[in-house]
Amino acid sequence: MRRVFADTGYWVALLNPKDELHQKARDISKQMDSLYIFTSEMVLAEVLNDFSKRGAFFRQAAIELIESLYNHPNVTVIQQPDYRVWVKQP
Repeated sequence: MRRVFADTGYWVALLNPKDELHQKARDISKQMDSLYIFTSEMVLAEVLNDFSKRGAFFRQAAIELIESLYNHPNVTVIQQPDYRVWVKQP
């Protein structure tokens, strides 16, 4: 199974039909069963931030997408380390 990292632009394009990369993102999403997707909590926070100003419909769509990612067997959401991890670095 091929491994890929999905950044903010992919998720935004997937949810926003007016995005210039929407169709490409949809085409890629059709291959999701043959891909193992990594994304991060920081990416998902950026997605939520982007859609927070687009109205209730898009906010809800973003929330539903993110909830589904946490439950998808082919998706790993990389946790954001607590800032104190960095403070402890020499």
